[in-house]
Amino acid sequence: MHHVMRTVLAGAVLLAGTSSIAAGAEASADPPSLARYRTAAPDPRVHRVPADVQRGVFSDPERYVEPLVRSLLSGADDEFQKCKILHDWIAEHIAYDVESYLSGKTGKSTWESTLRSRRGICHGYAELMKRMCELTGIPCERISGYGRGYSFRPGDAENLQRSNHAWNAVYLGGRWHLVDVTWDAGHVEGRTYQKRYSTAYLFPAPRRFVHTHFPTEPKWQLLSPPLSPAQFAELPYLSGRFFEHRLRLLTALKQVNRMKESVQFAIEVPADVQIRAGVKPPDGEELDRRTLVQRDGTRATVLATFPRAGRWFVQLFSKPRGEDGPYWRCASFVFDTTGGTARTFPETYGVYNRLGASLYSPLYLPIPTGRPTSFRIRVPGAAEVNLVIDRRWQELSRVPGQDHLFSLTATVPPGASAVLAAKPPGNDAGHQTLVSFTP
Repeated sequence: MHHVMRTVLAGAVLLAGTSSIAAGAEASADPPSLARYRTAAPDPRVHRVPADVQRGVFSDPERYVEPLVRSLLSGADDEFQKCKILHDWIAEHIAYDVESYLSGKTGKSTWESTLRSRRGICHGYAELMKRMCELTGIPCERISGYGRGYSFRPGDAENLQRSNHAWNAVYLGGRWHLVDVTWDAGHVEGRTYQKRYSTAYLFPAPRRFVHTHFPTEPKWQLLSPPLSPAQFAELPYLSGRFFEHRLRLLTALKQVNRMKESVQFAIEVPADVQIRAGVKPPDGEELDRRTLVQRDGTRATVLATFPRAGRWFVQLFSKPRGEDGPYWRCASFVFDTTGGTARTFPETYGVYNRLGASLYSPLYLPIPTGRPTSFRIRVPGAAEVNLVIDRRWQELSRVPGQDHLFSLTATVPPGASAVLAAKPPGNDAGHQTLVSFTP
């Protein structure tokens, strides 16, 4: 028997249900046939262009752009794959012109100038994509509008009449599809450009794309009916990476939500993706031990507490399970709170997220001391789980009829350290710390 345990924070607002704007707008899945093009890796052809063509296109774009396209698409007969190859070459070989963007002196950005300088802003990326598609016979439009990009901060007023971004629409398979090569090429961090290839914005479903892109012409939302400015402004910030990792909101959240001192909400997370969450003020660093993620299969519940009344961001970060390197922010929600609480959560470690663990009790710090306390945690695949109190080990028992659920009642002396440690499957190195209850 599989039993789903649910923990409700005392005093928390449990957000539930859906709305056509806040939750339903992101629920539309991409056609399965398009998912195979979002490989998160560039097509090998982009690095096989003859050296003379590769050099020539940067010195004499008008002469060499057509030979470049012919070389790239040689042997490719799938129009979606052709479009991906063009997208990939641009993403791999053009860098974002951060200096021009930050100075406001962007000037005229054309496909020719973008190739000559090997740099460009969004309009240059979009114009180059348009030109290369035209040489291929793929109908392509450059779309202008408002994008929730580098300068966007959730909760701030958005001027949707101001065009600050450009992307493309391509006509493939009998209908229009959306592409943003600029955002798939990398991102601005501080005052520098970090190249990082992605396919998050390659052929996404329009109801996903609209969380970050609001075109000047409503028809290019590719939605029927299109969202109004007021409806767009309510949408939470869900990046392309949110959808690339196949995450889905199970709880209705808007961009700005009104709460008391705590909140919990649910997200669908595929088994091969791990997530973490954090709470931060609008201007400041992430706070320690203010969030806890509970996983039960593909359902993740995010719990958060806020230290005082005011405005707070709850941010989500994701990455493929087991992948080295950092998590990347994929969503941000604003909570305007009417109160605060001193309660914080136990500290969780990397293996907790990697195994998709879920702590059920004790839930808050400081934990009870000097009296029996129930320790309950779900750890998929763990060979065993132990409670370690001042180097004294006690093994938790498996709960009959509960998948991967471990339990133990134990007394923690005042002032003692206490952690939960698990032996991951196939790990010969011994136990790894899951959770620390030490304040």
